[in-house]
Amino acid sequence: MKALSRSITFLFPFLIISLLIFPGEVVAQIQTYWIDTSSHSQENHSIFFTNRPVKLNSKNGVFEFKDKSTKQTDNLFFCLYDYNHDSIMIKYRAQNTSDAYPVEKVENNIFYKVYDDLRIKKGIKHISITVPGYSHTFKAQVNTFMRRMKMFYGDSTNLNAAFILYAWGDEWRPYRYYRAKSSAQRGANDFAIFQHMLEDFLSDSVFFTTHPKDISIFLTCTSMGNQLLKEYLLEREKEGIPLSKVYKTILFIGSDASWDSFEPGKGFHNIGQMCDSVRVVWHDKDIPLKASKTANFRKRMGLYGPMPSENLPPCVTSHYIGDILTKGDKSGGYHDYLLSNPEFQKRLQDSIKVRNE
Repeated sequence: MKALSRSITFLFPFLIISLLIFPGEVVAQIQTYWIDTSSHSQENHSIFFTNRPVKLNSKNGVFEFKDKSTKQTDNLFFCLYDYNHDSIMIKYRAQNTSDAYPVEKVENNIFYKVYDDLRIKKGIKHISITVPGYSHTFKAQVNTFMRRMKMFYGDSTNLNAAFILYAWGDEWRPYRYYRAKSSAQRGANDFAIFQHMLEDFLSDSVFFTTHPKDISIFLTCTSMGNQLLKEYLLEREKEGIPLSKVYKTILFIGSDASWDSFEPGKGFHNIGQMCDSVRVVWHDKDIPLKASKTANFRKRMGLYGPMPSENLPPCVTSHYIGDILTKGDKSGGYHDYLLSNPEFQKRLQDSIKVRNE
């Protein structure tokens, strides 16, 4: 990402103001800071948000996101990734100033701007949010993962859907699996900022009396991203914060959560209060999940599907895809089929198009 440093260098004055100067008195539970309010007419951008810290590169004297992070930051940066120039524009920062999940009204919520850019100006009614798994550096998340998502999904659906990525600060070294699980828990605490801001925006009944509320929001969690969502739901229940139904569908792909996660008290038992439907995609050849099963001494949902039980929420459906795997999936340990399997991609693309008709 050779253009990354140049783009952040250009934003140096804004970053100094937003990152280094803090108000003397904290009032709101979530403090928000606009870093760049300019509009961008290009369509070749994707939105992502990250909890990775910003650091000063001692070699070139510019600010950049840390390539790895296993610490909760209580901050989210909302950014645009420019595919044409392989560069990043930092737009906005949200900071949780409390030690609990946010519940208060958010001032200057960025989702009003996101809604205006996507729904009003571009006519996009389908927004898909992706929480990827671990073993990704920042470059791999933003440059490689997002670029492949655009290649296999965005280019064919860009008139119908927008894809937003959570580039959470995970443990990028595969052999440090247990540190990655801790990273998922801390990443969940920062995901709470995003989720509350989304719910706060969608609950604005006054705003939607004059604006169409015909958008559908979907959440896709891959691999360890499922564990992140599970940790988020467990902590939210612990803090007594009711769930809000904001997602049309939640899609679990290659889930590294245990297969009993829909049982009472296991994390996903109340997920029906958050969405209309849950689709669990699984197959029994997934090599990384076989290793995870050994490490956790428990079956993984992406390898066995959800555990058969009378407690399985009625909104959950199980989808076995072992019959469509190919030799091309083998290089990724049969775990990367979201981005490697043409038949799976076609099915997902078709479902996106149908939902927007």
